Amino acid sequence: MEEIQFTKTQVYCCPSKVLIMGGYAILSEQCVGLSVGLNEKFYAFIKEQDVQKEQISDNKIMIKFISKQIDSEWNYEINLVSKNVGQQENEAKNPFLEAVTQVLIEEGIEDLSKVKKDIIVNIFHDNRFYSSASKKGEQKSNYFSVFDKNNLHKTGLGSSACVLVATLGSLLKYFQDYTDEKLHYLSQKANFIAQKKIGSGFDIATSVFGSQVYKRFPPEIFSSNNQKQYKWNIFNRFKIPKQLKIMMIDLQIGSDTRILAGEVKKYLDNNLEEGQHFYQECNKKAQQLQEIFSGIESIDNLKEKRESIVELNKQYRAVFKNIGTKAKVETEPDTLSVILDQIINDIPSVYYGVCPGAGGYDALCLLTDDSLTVEQLQAKVDEMKNINSSIKQMVVQQMEISQEGFHQLDENSANEFLKNIF
Repeated sequence: MEEIQFTKTQVYCCPSKVLIMGGYAILSEQCVGLSVGLNEKFYAFIKEQDVQKEQISDNKIMIKFISKQIDSEWNYEINLVSKNVGQQENEAKNPFLEAVTQVLIEEGIEDLSKVKKDIIVNIFHDNRFYSSASKKGEQKSNYFSVFDKNNLHKTGLGSSACVLVATLGSLLKYFQDYTDEKLHYLSQKANFIAQKKIGSGFDIATSVFGSQVYKRFPPEIFSSNNQKQYKWNIFNRFKIPKQLKIMMIDLQIGSDTRILAGEVKKYLDNNLEEGQHFYQECNKKAQQLQEIFSGIESIDNLKEKRESIVELNKQYRAVFKNIGTKAKVETEPDTLSVILDQIINDIPSVYYGVCPGAGGYDALCLLTDDSLTVEQLQAKVDEMKNINSSIKQMVVQQMEISQEGFHQLDENSANEFLKNIF
């Protein structure tokens, strides 16, 4: 096969996500979650390097991942015969990028004879994936901030999923072995390898396909008998009415999602009857919200349905909070319940609010109409910052909704991106 040459730098990206309904319920294959793609993205582009002579004789190449925003690089040496992936002992470790490299070589590239050069994968990300408290003072770009890799506070937008999808997708495109379904399967598998467990997978699915009604894949898909069965699920688009926008409130604290998810899953597995009730209630609420949204065609429609949306939101939050209480974790902490209640009750242009995803102290997510500005909402939350001494600051950000999943930037967007990197 001919060696691949890039005439122009091809830049790929994938969206972040917010799960507005279905937290924990999507651990079950019988349930759905409503996941919204957001326009905060991870980006990846590839450069080639000639392979050293001693590598050629040993059938080895190197894949290097570089993230200048966190001053890090990770190097993986690949034996093209044995398909072994290795690192030097003193090199930085990253289980996600190691897993990307592993699934790429084992299953991603159909013909390893076309792997002829060392590869550098450059990674950049929009700034909102990490709290502003993680930023360094130095500024190397007007757009992309520099972050302290030893003090990274995530904001819950799905950075781990995005780095998997952006890097693996760009590599599959580079080697001309790409389909959406293949990227989805291999990204889910890489995540399983990196975390040594199978999660819900909605964040990866959203990064690949965009906003959707998500239903979890069967865990046995990763068994040796099921490899390459990429189309195990039906993709259903989820759309928020264009009259609504998303506002996020960064709490600048964060929670350990793994602990929250582990405790809730353990409770659901040990209390099957209650678990079944939880799943049914979440599914019912998701269906009801989709039905309400599908009937909204104007701002007048939206305002007419505010009472119904707020009531449904209240019911879903109660189910979500209750399962956390029973599992002895804070899915919707009491402090955040107070803040959400005040915002929804006091601001008519707010229709819906949750602790998104697995909940906890990462962030709050609100659906509002266009009449509410960031400044107005910031003023409101500033009034409430003394409710809990652990919340030092709440930062309001408006997020753009993205219907697109993983994709290549068009030429103008790519040129603009390349002007802003360092």
